[in-house]
Amino acid sequence: MSSPERNELINPILDKAIYVEPYGLLIVGNFMLAFLNLSRNSIGINGLKALLEAITYQVNLLNVENATTNLGTGILTLLFDNNTFNQDCEIITSINELLASRDPTTRNINNDKNLDSELSNSNVKL
Repeated sequence: MSSPERNELINPILDKAIYVEPYGLLIVGNFMLAFLNLSRNSIGINGLKALLEAITYQVNLLNVENATTNLGTGILTLLFDNNTFNQDCEIITSINELLASRDPTTRNINNDKNLDSELSNSNVKL
């Protein structure tokens, strides 16, 4: 199989899989999924740790690989309402920080605030 050309989308189902005991096949990543609602599940701390590990993996891989291949956006939004963990736990904070760093709407808002701040500190009047 030839390597994908620049900006060619990769089908996550057709990507390479690794067999991991005792879970079975592990497909390296589905970077097309941007929004995932995990509300009203029985996710606990161990599940949150696994999600943090997966999101960290996606962020690191997308920072390196997206320069040459369009893998997709990866997860941008996760909903966790009504699960078995405290919404204020450190793992949730880490997950939200990772997601916010990649969310294009958050980046645009932050860029606008920085621009407003720079303009208000300068003598330029609009």
